[in-house]
Amino acid sequence: MMRESKSVLLENIVKEYISQENKSVFTAVNNISLKIEAGDFVTLLGPSGCGKTTTLRMIAGFEEVTSGNIYLGNDNVNEVTPDKRDTTMVFQSYALFPHYTIYDNIAYGLKIKKMNKDEIKKKTEKILDLVGLNGMENRYPNQLSGGQQQRVALARALVMEPGVLLFDEPLSNLDAKLRVVMRNEIRRIQKTLGLTSVYVTHDQAEAMSLSDKIIIMNKGNIEQIGTPTEIYQQPASEFVADFIGVANFVDGVIDHIGKDFLDVTMLGQSIKLPLKGNKPRCEGDKIRLVIRPEAITIGHEGDYDGLVESSMFMGSVQDYTVRVDNEILKIEDSNPISKTVFNIGEKVKVSLKEESIHIL
Repeated sequence: MMRESKSVLLENIVKEYISQENKSVFTAVNNISLKIEAGDFVTLLGPSGCGKTTTLRMIAGFEEVTSGNIYLGNDNVNEVTPDKRDTTMVFQSYALFPHYTIYDNIAYGLKIKKMNKDEIKKKTEKILDLVGLNGMENRYPNQLSGGQQQRVALARALVMEPGVLLFDEPLSNLDAKLRVVMRNEIRRIQKTLGLTSVYVTHDQAEAMSLSDKIIIMNKGNIEQIGTPTEIYQQPASEFVADFIGVANFVDGVIDHIGKDFLDVTMLGQSIKLPLKGNKPRCEGDKIRLVIRPEAITIGHEGDYDGLVESSMFMGSVQDYTVRVDNEILKIEDSNPISKTVFNIGEKVKVSLKEESIHIL
């Protein structure tokens, strides 16, 4: 039986590095605060250098905080060494012992804790079954595929029954199809055990498919925290909208504010949009709108005139760029095999799904 998962609380965390050459200060993590509830799967997502891995390593204890506090459950762990924290980490590199069998790799941490042999055997066999490695326990890492090695690394972390499980881009060494298989396995195991999990990646699809909540980071700051749906449909900034998925950005002007709608001029026409959120708006305000490619339809009939500038078959979708009122719109038309496919230079009509347009 797994031990109880723990919450994670970061209070005003700062991490600075001082250059040995000129003593200049680089702030990798800039005064961030967040709460991860026990049992949640939370992903730190952002471009390289945004501070996500540094944040993860501070939770693990591999990096010291410059200022602020880290709590696992009710315990402040600022001064607690990594081996004494109730965490385990699954690394990008697997970090398996090549001269140990799979069984011994998984059982290694339990042996270090001087657990008795019967208990070690019971726990190790249970985890082998959970990650689908039964029958492989006597093999060595070089006899396994990349996906199987990653399962061993996951099993080795799980067998320690941590209060918090940490993932440092664990799937980045796998091919695209295997990544999908493994992320589904990770989510299945996490849900089965109810483990608090903190996952670092720069892969949007991983973050969207795995997470209860996503934390978008940029230049050491938190840009937005939300569910995958919230992050995608209601991005808090242009950076978030541009980083998650594909987005069109269009300028507009608010002409009229109704009880639950806005009249907005955009792309040379007036359009009625649902009034969402609590951000104060005024008539005459210039606004920035986000339109996802799948929220635009293309055909022989529609509300706006367009000119096709590129057309690419991508299997499940036809990707277009279409010029509308001197703006370039990216459009994804699903199941193109059953539809008319438009070529470069053709005149088309496009329509927008108003409910899917988001005002920043």
